[in-house]
Amino acid sequence: MAVGDSSDRANIATKPELVGHFAPEAPDFELSVPDQIRVDIFMRHLKGWVADKEQGKDTMPNFVMLRLPNDHTAGTRPGGPTPKSSVADNDLAVGRAVEAIAHSPFWDDTAFFILEDDAQNGATMWTRTAASP
Repeated sequence: MAVGDSSDRANIATKPELVGHFAPEAPDFELSVPDQIRVDIFMRHLKGWVADKEQGKDTMPNFVMLRLPNDHTAGTRPGGPTPKSSVADNDLAVGRAVEAIAHSPFWDDTAFFILEDDAQNGATMWTRTAASP
C-alpha cells in the first residue's frame, strides 16, 4: 500500500452511538497518511453538503470533528517525513478546511475550534485557535 492510500482500510464504529456518524473512509490516527488526504475527504463531503444546500436541503451535520493529527509528527523516524514537513502538512490542511468553509454557504453559522494536543518536544505554534465570521 502506498503512503496515504487508505482505500483498503475502513474505520469501524467502536460504539453503537457512532454508527452512521463518521466517515469510514477517513484514515484513523495513522501518521503515515498526510493530513492533505484527510482534508480531501472532508472536502468531498463538503461538496455534497453544498450541493444539497443548493437544492434546499441542509444535510451538513451540526457538529463535524475533523481530526488532523500530523502536528503530532513522527519524529525523525527513517523514511518518514521530517517534523517540519508534518507540521507544514497540518497547517496547510487546517487552512484548506477553513478556506473551503469560508467560501461556502455554511460560513455564516460555522465556527472552527482548532486544538493542538501537545508540542511533541518542541515549540507549539498555537494551542487554541478559533475561526468564525
